[in-house]
Amino acid sequence: MNFSESNVSATSDMTSLGSGLKYISASLYVVIIIMALIGNLLACFAFIVSGIVRMSPTNHFIFSLALSDLLTACFSMPFDLEQLLTNQSWPHGEALCQVWTTTYLITVPTSIWSLLAVSVDRYKGLKDPLNRFRQTPFMTRTRAGLVILSLWIYSGLFALMPVMGWKRLPHSVALESNRCEFNITAEYSLLSSTVNFVLPTLFMCALYWRIYKIASGMAKEEALNPKENSSCVGRNSVRSLKKRIKTTKNILLVACTFFFCWMPHTIFSMVTTVMFMTNCISCLYAIPGELNFILLMLGYLSSALNPYLYALRNKQFRNAFSSVVPCLRRKLVQRYPSSRSSGNRQSSSLLRNQSRQSTATRTTTL
Repeated sequence: MNFSESNVSATSDMTSLGSGLKYISASLYVVIIIMALIGNLLACFAFIVSGIVRMSPTNHFIFSLALSDLLTACFSMPFDLEQLLTNQSWPHGEALCQVWTTTYLITVPTSIWSLLAVSVDRYKGLKDPLNRFRQTPFMTRTRAGLVILSLWIYSGLFALMPVMGWKRLPHSVALESNRCEFNITAEYSLLSSTVNFVLPTLFMCALYWRIYKIASGMAKEEALNPKENSSCVGRNSVRSLKKRIKTTKNILLVACTFFFCWMPHTIFSMVTTVMFMTNCISCLYAIPGELNFILLMLGYLSSALNPYLYALRNKQFRNAFSSVVPCLRRKLVQRYPSSRSSGNRQSSSLLRNQSRQSTATRTTTL
């Protein structure tokens, strides 16, 4: 999926990247990494500690998305930042190079498959509003866990194909240039981009078009039958539908952000792969070396924005944060009382003793 990382870096000298642009890009990388770490850690923490958050199967997919983005921020982005600052020199050896590239190949497909799964769940919830009241609803927490496990196993096996033999070079770290390359073939890159990005994206577009049609039909029905919605049952039903539509809009916002962040880099990767397969080396030399870094940084921006677009805007997640943070603060104060508070207590006791002594002195002199 990231064959362009190897093609363009092999034909473009990153030392030509201006120092000003390099340090601006590095600063943006640092901001993206910090935002991704904080936001996704909070989302994962809220899911783990709050039983209310874990009750919804949709939130299980959001947790999978946050975990994928967290792994991206921990194991992919820092190495890309290092490559930018060191002109792609790799001092960490063959094993860590494979960890970096394999993590990237796992986390990005897992994110989009998690978004597709939660989109299917939202579509089913709006198409069949009474489904959640049935004895065996379409999506339960157990089924959501099995789907998530299947997605991670699939993404892991697909990412390990180059390690198990489907690669173009015997070693990932080039001995001549000492660079860590994405050791994948052009065919693997095209297959990964098509199967793990293009097809899920097209399917999600079709799903959200159907969701839009369902929501439009509900709005028309509510406008045409205001009397039916005036009763208590009708108001509760309308309120429940509006809540599900709002949740679907939030997930659509995350999906659109993921699409617009990763689509430029995916198209760039597929175009450069076709150039390499057609032996258009002059075309590869014509591509600016910094373009791949900029588009990849745009893709990583999705991992930083996802928790703020959904998890931190979700009422259940926000309630989990508001209930957990004060408890942690109280536990920290009980376990590690601050020196300032102890100092204040000591100073207040000294003042009380001094006041007693001065009072005793005044009484004796009188």
